[in-house]
Amino acid sequence: MNTCNNCNKLINKSKHKNCKHLFCDMKCRDEFRRKQIPTFPCDNCSTLITKQKKGEHLFCDLKCRDEFRRRKYIILHSTFEDHKDEAAYLLGLIMGDGHFKRSGDETTRISIAFNVTDFRAINIAESVFQKLQIQHFVEAKTPHNCKTMGFVLPNDLLSRFGLLFHGNKFDNQPSCPKEAVHNLHFAVGLLNSDGCFYKHPDGRHTTISFVNTVGSIITDIKECLKYNDIEFKEYKYIHKKPSWKPMITISVAKKTSKEKILANEYCKWS
Repeated sequence: MNTCNNCNKLINKSKHKNCKHLFCDMKCRDEFRRKQIPTFPCDNCSTLITKQKKGEHLFCDLKCRDEFRRRKYIILHSTFEDHKDEAAYLLGLIMGDGHFKRSGDETTRISIAFNVTDFRAINIAESVFQKLQIQHFVEAKTPHNCKTMGFVLPNDLLSRFGLLFHGNKFDNQPSCPKEAVHNLHFAVGLLNSDGCFYKHPDGRHTTISFVNTVGSIITDIKECLKYNDIEFKEYKYIHKKPSWKPMITISVAKKTSKEKILANEYCKWS
């Protein structure tokens, strides 16, 4: 006589030499196997589930995952309100170099690429992420001369700042609210992403310029510079090929105007 490994009942079965367990019937066998599968609590509702934990979090289903993300990102509404300078800078950085990708039903993943040698811009971005309490990561598959930093933002926050869109910026023509656009940190974010600090051959004169093809972005940076009494000139270059989009350049050459930009704590040329 032997005992069932599940219910401990005495059964009139003999155990094969290569058999580790013995059961009354198939029901006992299946119940025993279920008990051996490790269980983990759902990170949202704490229900024990038998899924294997492959990543940082584990959820019962997509509903639990989305609810967890809503609670996780809700703090960002407060940090963006409490740190308006950093929020305006990040919005400018996203407008200039941000790439959008859907990440679930209620969030969007944003990637921003930096030149690996542009240490100042990278350090500024990390400082802004820290103040805004944004969890960021470095994307692995990027060109050898680029460092791409990714992060996830909730769609309702992006919608609040006029940045809830998918596809290219030229087709969507995104524009941020006046409160953010009037903050000089917004223009600095744009300049740090797509701007240029040019030294003339004479060695005495310098120019800060910004080039873009998206009309709404040009409109926003012009309004920001005007609001902060920064003088600039606008140039438009239309390529011979009709398929090429017109390039618009915003140029700041006056000394007092350049000083206002360079005096900003987040300007990478200061």
